[in-house]
Amino acid sequence: MRKWNLIARGLAPEIPDAEVDKIVPALDGLEALLRPQVEAMPYEAEPAVVFEPPDEDSL
Repeated sequence: MRKWNLIARGLAPEIPDAEVDKIVPALDGLEALLRPQVEAMPYEAEPAVVFEPPDEDSL
């Protein structure tokens, strides 16, 4: 698992430690949920690219 509190301190030291401590459990949970799915993806998988053209009215 990543040490989210250290990452937050490095990227945004102005965020109070108490605020970072509130979000760390959610980040740990997301990582635990998503890590197996990411590891199961084939290396050759391409990211999905979505292009939404502008509305004709906005041109």
